[in-house]
Order: sequence, then structure tokens, then C-alpha cells
Amino acid sequence: AGVDLSLSWGAFDQSELLGFVLIATSGKEAFNLATGVVQEARGQKLTKRMFDPLLQELRKRKFSELKLEVLQGNGRALSAYQDIGFTIHRSLHSYRG
Repeated sequence: AGVDLSLSWGAFDQSELLGFVLIATSGKEAFNLATGVVQEARGQKLTKRMFDPLLQELRKRKFSELKLEVLQGNGRALSAYQDIGFTIHRSLHSYRG
């Protein structure tokens, strides 16, 4: 999937993984393949704390943009990403078959 491990982060408490961000790159564009925070660590702004240094590193490396996808029903994730500074560019309908 083109994961760039040098731009993919983990948040730990001692040796326990609390959250992660997986970033793929293509040229000077980056794409967030996945972000996750364990339930016990939610509500502590962990996503923002992982993205702050990531965004600094992307700027330093002169990436032109970072894209991601979020399910519309995932209000907590939408709110977290908007707090970081992401904007919604389009919404898609998702269907189950």
C-alpha cells in the first residue's frame, strides 16, 4: 500500500501501543491509510498529539498535501481531524451489499 514507515507514528505508554498513524506517499502527496486509538486512550487528544509532529515533518519534507478518508458516521474522528485543521472536500455515500 506504499506505507512510508518514516512518516508512520505510534503513541505508547511504556511498551503499550495506544495509537498509530500509517502514512503512504506518492511523489509529494501523502495519504493517511489508517489512524487508530485504543478505546481506553480516546478523549485525550492523542490523534492531535500524533499529527502535530507528523504535519511538521510533512512540511519539512515539502509535501504538498495530506489526504484521508473518514466514515461520515464516525463523528469523533471527524471532530478530531477538523480540530487538527483538515477540511471536508467531498462526501460519498457508502452502501452495503
